[in-house]
Amino acid sequence: MRSNLLSLQETNKLLNRTQERLSSGRKINSAIDGPSAYFSALTLNDRAESLDNRLDGIGQAIQTIRASETGLNSIRSMLGQARAIAEDAGDQSSATERRSLGQQFNEVLRQIQTMAADSAYLGTNLIQRADPSDPTAEDQEMIIQFSERINESTLVITGFNIYGPVSSLDANGEVDRALTLSSAAGSFTSLSVQSYGQSGDAHEVDWGDANFRTILRNVISSIEQFDDQLKIESTALANEISIISLREEFTKNIINEFEAGADRLTIADLNEEGANLLALQTSQQLGVSSLSLASQARQSVLRLLG
Repeated sequence: MRSNLLSLQETNKLLNRTQERLSSGRKINSAIDGPSAYFSALTLNDRAESLDNRLDGIGQAIQTIRASETGLNSIRSMLGQARAIAEDAGDQSSATERRSLGQQFNEVLRQIQTMAADSAYLGTNLIQRADPSDPTAEDQEMIIQFSERINESTLVITGFNIYGPVSSLDANGEVDRALTLSSAAGSFTSLSVQSYGQSGDAHEVDWGDANFRTILRNVISSIEQFDDQLKIESTALANEISIISLREEFTKNIINEFEAGADRLTIADLNEEGANLLALQTSQQLGVSSLSLASQARQSVLRLLG
């Protein structure tokens, strides 16, 4: 009876373990089940979780760049409109008409500055500084973390600065400064588009001047240079998005590999465990029957002796 009881207890223990594996889907649920496999799987799952947390930052970095890229594309479209206005002014013989077009030109420059300011995403603007009017201010930058450990694998993206008129046009339709493009990290220091004006300021030119054709050709040339530089910066941002997107895809894939590796160490074969369950249930029933028969045999002996 003692032997049958111990055997039945062991069967119940194995039965409980098998039921736990079937319910959890894992053969290793704690360090007791297999210390080496358990801690190796824990390390892999920790790395996967840390990298998964990085995916949020990577995704937001992509959206930040896309916001700046959208702003650049819109600004380039507005520059095309500014060029068309300047070309139209070059065909006008009336100084009054040219000055009227000059006011429209200034309004386009003001709208470009507004677009630049509105391209910020969650406080980061890669096409305008926090204080765009300060020529000594640092361009805004964004640091993207790829590794689970801080600063082990990063990408630093440094923006540039577009600034122009920050207030409404004055009574003469003039702006307070030229539209300027500058960068601390780029291949240029400063490009500017002169605005229309009659005050004689260094950044303003009078479209009503007798020498208006030369003046407007210079304005159009500065617009073209400005747009060429924006095209370069837009291409650079597109390349950054491509790099980050590839790293995002790599991160997703490596997370999947870590999780699959952890599963290989801990996951249960449900077919095998199901077969074990049936075998153990049968063994349990046989053990109970055997224990019952042993008990009946002792009772028979006691009746003979009685």
